[in-house]
Amino acid sequence: MTSSIVKTTCPYCGVGCGVDAKLENGNLIAVSGTTDHPANYGKLCVKGSSLHETVDHEGRIDRKSVV
Repeated sequence: MTSSIVKTTCPYCGVGCGVDAKLENGNLIAVSGTTDHPANYGKLCVKGSSLHETVDHEGRIDRKSVV
């Protein structure tokens, strides 16, 4: 099993909080705030802390749809 931490930015608002995303075998399994990030100092709001629950949700729209 391959595990890694990827530093990224939360996409939910304009603040740009730092996020440490924990990946196992390429799948997002957990997120936490980046402790040394100046926007959030390790803290995440409710939306940011639920990133790992929403990214692979079966109802998530992940591409454009023209009707």
